[in-house]
Amino acid sequence: MDTTKITTTQLRQINRSKVYEYIYEKRAVSKQEVVQALQMSLPTVTQNLNDLEAAGLIERTGFLASTGGRKPQMFSCCADARIALGLELRNDLFRIAAIDLYGAMFKEETHPMEFQNTPEYLQTVSRSVDAFAASLGYPDDSILGIGIAASGLVSEDGQYLTYSKLLGCSEVRLDDLAQHLNYPAMLIHDAMAAAFAELWFRSDISDAVYLSLNRNLGGAVILNGTIYQGTSLISGTFEHMCLVPHGRSCYCGKKGCVEAYCSANSLMERANGIAGLPRTAEKDALALFFEKLRSHDPDFVAIWRDYLSDLSLAISNIRHVLDSDFIISGLLHTYLQEEDYEELTRLVAQRCVFPARPPRILPGKCPKQAAAIGAALHYIREFLQTI
Repeated sequence: MDTTKITTTQLRQINRSKVYEYIYEKRAVSKQEVVQALQMSLPTVTQNLNDLEAAGLIERTGFLASTGGRKPQMFSCCADARIALGLELRNDLFRIAAIDLYGAMFKEETHPMEFQNTPEYLQTVSRSVDAFAASLGYPDDSILGIGIAASGLVSEDGQYLTYSKLLGCSEVRLDDLAQHLNYPAMLIHDAMAAAFAELWFRSDISDAVYLSLNRNLGGAVILNGTIYQGTSLISGTFEHMCLVPHGRSCYCGKKGCVEAYCSANSLMERANGIAGLPRTAEKDALALFFEKLRSHDPDFVAIWRDYLSDLSLAISNIRHVLDSDFIISGLLHTYLQEEDYEELTRLVAQRCVFPARPPRILPGKCPKQAAAIGAALHYIREFLQTI
């Protein structure tokens, strides 16, 4: 016999959470809607609304149209009652972002600076974060924490980077950076953070492969609505699968990796030497590349066909292990058109030896600052789960 009893205090907390969660999900509701949806008494709902309003978590936001009698008062969550920060560390820059309780980014800064695993670098980043936070004008207790997305594998306890060729170092410890910050902090692999952001903004995904086509390619495996890391925390590192044995050199030191054929850098390297194209993988060069491609310049069309062929091979190989949806995000995503997705889908389907349905290849919903946003979202999720 279960003798577990819920105390009055616990019941109040449960009801408070239910009311807040309902308002959060619906965005704007009336008191009567809450009563009907949650099957709570009017006095209970009224008390919880008053408590949440007094705590600054919800606010009154106008009235519904009247159907006779008094107009129903509407309640909404205060999206900025709490905020979280995201910090993305890359080899050539660091980026800071601030998001509200719905994950909407309302301020962002990018600081060009070469990564160095030195006290001076970490102090510079910390000072920039503090200045950024101060510029927001929020009290310290409204800032839940700062998620740090880094280009490298993170230890199981989240305390340090275990491997990062892109940053040129290993064992960057969270404590070395967090000691200079005024908020709780956590480390997360940047591709995982970006995939988490993608999950946050869409409800149509349960299982998927996430591919971030940035200057350097990244990936993640999504199973049952969560990021799957595997026993050695390397699941989703598709960039270092061998695509062409003894092929092009990869920054990891091996040859033929997916990175060397499917990243934005690899696309620009193929285009180098064509008249009028800067020898860089920055946005201006990509914009020029796609401008030439969309005007049907034969040289650029040929390069793009080769790129899509290689990308379709990589996706096909992954698909034979994980037959799921694919989400394409990152820098290149911002230039892709419907015709590119259709061609990529056709090529992947063509490579499959089984009579399977065509793969579902979806454009990402969070292509910009996804890593910084995703890192910050962990604190938002934590807050929403404990309110």
